[in-house]
Order: sequence, then C-alpha cells, then structure tokens
Amino acid sequence: MSEARLPKLIFNTDGNWMLHYLPDRDPSAVMKMLPDLVGSGVDCLSVLVGIDDDISWRGSPHAEMWGDAVEQWEVGNRTSSGGFAAERLKHLHDCMVAVIEDGRELMNIYIEGCRAAGVTPYASFRMNDAHTSGEKIEAHVRSRIKRDHPDWLIGPLIQAETLGWQCGYSWQWDYAHEAVRNRFLGLIDETLERYDFDGVEIDWMRQPPFFRPAEAYKHVDKLTDFMVRAREIVDRHARARGRALTLVARIAPDLDEAHTLGMDARAWMRRGLADIFVLGSASLTCPEMHLAEAIEHARSCSERDVRVYLGLEGAYRLSSPLEGFETSVPAAQRAVAHNAHADGVDGVYIFNYDQRGHRAGVVESQDMIEEHKQLLRDVTRPDALAASTRCYTVTSSMIGPNRSYAHGDPRPKLPRQLPILAFGSGPRHAVPVRVADDVEAGLAAGRIKKIELRLRLTDHEDCMDRIVCEVNGERVDLNDRPTVSNRWDDTWIQVDDAPVVQGGNNVLVALDGHQVPDPWPVLNQCEIVLFGA
Repeated sequence: MSEARLPKLIFNTDGNWMLHYLPDRDPSAVMKMLPDLVGSGVDCLSVLVGIDDDISWRGSPHAEMWGDAVEQWEVGNRTSSGGFAAERLKHLHDCMVAVIEDGRELMNIYIEGCRAAGVTPYASFRMNDAHTSGEKIEAHVRSRIKRDHPDWLIGPLIQAETLGWQCGYSWQWDYAHEAVRNRFLGLIDETLERYDFDGVEIDWMRQPPFFRPAEAYKHVDKLTDFMVRAREIVDRHARARGRALTLVARIAPDLDEAHTLGMDARAWMRRGLADIFVLGSASLTCPEMHLAEAIEHARSCSERDVRVYLGLEGAYRLSSPLEGFETSVPAAQRAVAHNAHADGVDGVYIFNYDQRGHRAGVVESQDMIEEHKQLLRDVTRPDALAASTRCYTVTSSMIGPNRSYAHGDPRPKLPRQLPILAFGSGPRHAVPVRVADDVEAGLAAGRIKKIELRLRLTDHEDCMDRIVCEVNGERVDLNDRPTVSNRWDDTWIQVDDAPVVQGGNNVLVALDGHQVPDPWPVLNQCEIVLFGA
C-alpha cells in the first residue's frame, strides 16, 4: 500500500466557500480562493463536510443537510455568530440545494479542485460545533435530530464560558451517549464511502465540552474508544483503496486541560490513533502549547509514524500594534510559529483564515492582501521567521463578557493585579515569556534589529513611583518611557533595553511599599518584540 503524502501547511475551510456557487452555478467559483493559497504554500485543504456539524448532502442515515430543518429563515435582525446577516445563512442553504439540483456533489467540487491544483483534500468533521447554542444567533438552523433527541445533548447546567450560557442550556452533543458517538463514526465511514478524500480530520476543538459539567473524567475511555474505532474505519477504507489515508486529530494545546475534557491525548499519540495531531485552540491562536511534550509522545509510538503540527487560528488575542496592524497581528502569529519550530513540529495547520474578520487588520477587516499571504509563506519556514518581526506573548484572557477562557487552553496568566513586595511577593510572581530564538546571536548577526519589552498597565498612573519592574532579575525603570497605543486607547509602555535572553524570560511587575492602592494597578499584557532587520 502506497504511503500518504503528509502536507506542510494544512488549510481548514469552514464550508463558506460554497457561497460563491450562486448566482452563476459555477463550480470553479467555489474554488476561487485556492490559487492564492497554493501560491502561499498551502498543500492541503481540509474541507468541512457541511456547515457546523451537519452535512452538505441528503439521504444520510446519520445526519441531515444543514438548513433542511429551518422552518423560517426570516427571523428579524438575527445574525450568525460570525456576524453574517440571516439572508446570508439562507444563501448558504440555497447554494447547497442548487448544487444538488444541478446533479453535482459539493464534496466532489472541492476534491476535483484540489486534485487540479496539486493539493491534498481531507474531509473535516466538527465534533461538537456550538453555533446553534445561542438563542440570539443561529438557533433557527438547529438540526431536526437535535430537536428530536434532547437527551443526546449536554443540556442544562452549562458553564458560563460555553455558548448558550444565557439560557442555561447547551445544544452540544453529550458523548456519554453511544448514539452520539455512533452518529459521527457512521458519518466518517459514509464520507469515505461516498468521496475520494485522501484523509479525515476529526476536529475536537470545534468544540469542547463533550460531556456534562464535571463528568468528563468518567468518560475518558469513551473518547479513546471512539478514536480506536475511527482509526479502524480509516484503515479499512485505505486497504480497500490500496493506498494510505491520513487521519488527523485536532486536540487541545494544553495536554493536561485536554484530559479534563475527556481526551487522553497522550495515550492517543503513543498508540498512534491518528497520523497527525494538531495542537490548536478552540478560540484564538494560543501563544503557549505543549508541543515539545506532544512530540515526545508521538515519537514513542512504535506502530506508526505519528506527526505533530502547530495549530494556528486566523485571529490572535489583542496585542500591541505592529507593522501597521492592530488586530490579529501577524508578528504575534510568527512568534508562536517560531517557538513551535524550535520544538520540532512537523507542519502547520491554520483554521478560519478564509474569514476576513479573523485575518490581520488595521481598522476594518480586509480581503486577503500580500501581508496575509506572506504570513502563510512564513509559518512553515523557520529561516524566514527568524528574520522577521515577532511579538512573543503569554496566555491572557479574551476580551468580552463570559468568554474569558477557551476550554483546552492553558489557564490565563494575565490580567492580574500587581503583587505587593512587602507582603511577600517576589520572583515567583513573575510572568514567563518564552523566546526560543538565540537572541544574542541574532543581534550579533544583524537579523534582529532591536528588542522591546511592552507592558499594558491600567490604573497605574498614580502609582508609578511605587512600580518595580524586573526582567530576569535585573531592575528595569518604567518611568518616562515611550508608549504605543491602538485606536481603542489601549496603551503599552515600551522598554528598549530589557535584558531578554533565549528561553524563559521572567518579567516581574510589582508594587513597593505597604499601602494597598485604590484603584489597584493591573498588568493586562506582557510582550517581548524582536524587530527583524
């Protein structure tokens, strides 16, 4: 049996490419984005089999076509979670219907377009999409199977960090039920029977949770058994075709947090239950991941050649303005990629990059511009990353109510009130910022032009005489430093002489004296910026 060609850059598309099928009913219009991606280094397209966790064809015994259960599309000013107006959601469904009316298969449009471009096509399955959980957004496109089987859903008692918290009810699947697990296994089997994909992606990060609150620990074996059975299905189809098929699993970036969700990811890698494991967040690109440990587990598998990929999201957490960008700053993505290559990753996977609102922007979201394409070209090339401007950050809370933490990410280190040294605080209260680059050699060679420490503080102006800053144990004065601000008036203090080193950098920002301040200063973000020559 021939070996599968493993890609260097996997691009996941969420199904919205089909929006272009109408009005001209032109299959090539669906694939119009692909040439730019191929020119930017993408060699694999992972195609969502439908929308959310429904599918794009009719007649399946396991699922229905997305939108077929909608009773009324016009529901006031309701929008999707992506900000699309309701009529655009209807247009998605109309495009699916038009493809079928024309005697075509949407998945084959993707597959044939990929083959013509020399790109590997995978089928992507979102294992627990949550878009329909919120009553304000896509509730009207809930599938008939979910409406008919509320006992298969997580239901009440949902955590505040999960979509649907306002109504106290989650419409996500509860994987404690065998029927739920069999539904997805049946879909994987059916898809490989119907379509000539080169592999399957099981996307566990779209999205946790998979069980009722506090019950995941009881069901770890159920998700492991699911992966065993999925592996068997993919291998059976590979034998029938006489060529290898690739199984991809997108898992949590923090392996400890993965286990709390019911994923024994360490065992999955050691047992070779997938060929490629992508560590990626359920939300925004995570600056800290357990990639090095994951690689150790993958390499210990004796049954298969297991690979580990860095998972990027199109969007990044708020960071300071750089290179003309204020949102999803490419320099922050490049820093994550540079650290990942130092860990030894085998490739890169990017999610949601076909959505304009998730790509880097200055004021408004933009179509894909040269800087976006350049980021795609850079993320698989350690040499290009080493010569670029990079912004190294730590995990911080997301901006917005009740979305402070994404399941599976490392717990946020920031924001935090400044500790008071007189009360016993000290080096253990420092914020760790990892820079895998050889900073000293980079400065000497001229590929690093300069280094900046950037700190975003609030409620600190009246306490500046008390603030103590140390970087790797060396005192750094924050007074009279320049600042940089974005259009929302978030402001960062810039320090251009901080003693940054290769590896772990410990940044302590604390208060001297005994008086408890009011208001209490808060360190919101901490960054180390390496400016490329």
